[in-house]
Amino acid sequence: MKPTRWSLALLVTAVAAVGALLAVAQQPPPPPSPLPEDEVTGVHFPHTAEDHLAVADDYTRKAEEHRKEADRHRRMLAAYERFARDFAAQPAPPRKRGKTFPSEKRAKPSNDPVAEYRAHCGTYTRGAEMLADEADKLAEFHRARARELRETRDP
Repeated sequence: MKPTRWSLALLVTAVAAVGALLAVAQQPPPPPSPLPEDEVTGVHFPHTAEDHLAVADDYTRKAEEHRKEADRHRRMLAAYERFARDFAAQPAPPRKRGKTFPSEKRAKPSNDPVAEYRAHCGTYTRGAEMLADEADKLAEFHRARARELRETRDP
């Protein structure tokens, strides 16, 4: 089949378009515009004692929320352990007689059915407690900074 003028024109246009796309893709992105000094989008830096106290109150509230979440996971684990203990205390159902189905040949469950939940809840509880402790430290830092600012303002 002999190429026509239209097919050659279409081929040249496609090659030019791909070349233009590659040229645009290889250009480095423009540098970000510099932010004014002491300003970051969405973040407010405390300058006054009142600002520091407000931040400290926020961190105190966050620490309380983290501790509530850790406590919720402790209670969740305790409830699941009670459920597993009660379930294990029930008599086992009678075994079926006759043919064994492939689904009955699956791996036996572990001796500790709560192990996965214990690992999950324990990790979550430890993480939430660590976040709460860190929030308490930051709250104390901001309270101390507020005291310093008040002392320098009112000698």
